[in-house]
Amino acid sequence: MGPVVMGLPEDLLYQTLSPVELAGSTAVQGYPSPRDMHLLESLLSAARHPLMVVGGSGWTAESRQQLESFVEKRVLPVVTAFRRQDRFDNSHAHYDGDAGLVAATALT
Repeated sequence: MGPVVMGLPEDLLYQTLSPVELAGSTAVQGYPSPRDMHLLESLLSAARHPLMVVGGSGWTAESRQQLESFVEKRVLPVVTAFRRQDRFDNSHAHYDGDAGLVAATALT
């Protein structure tokens, strides 16, 4: 994560407020349903050149292993999103590099 910038109206900068106690929240992790996975399998089977782009947060050692198994079973190439190179083993046979910031055609 990087820095956070907040823009506040000037009149708020000089007021004193009492803190408000907020109830805690629990993060909810969503998972694809069996129906969604079946649809994904159909789409992958029909794809001429499938490519998996991996990124985001919340990865565990177990989820990385599950991803590797998924990729190996389906023989999918994998690229990682910008600054997310650690989401997939860079020495894995299916790793095709990181997506970077710009498309390679923009550099030519």
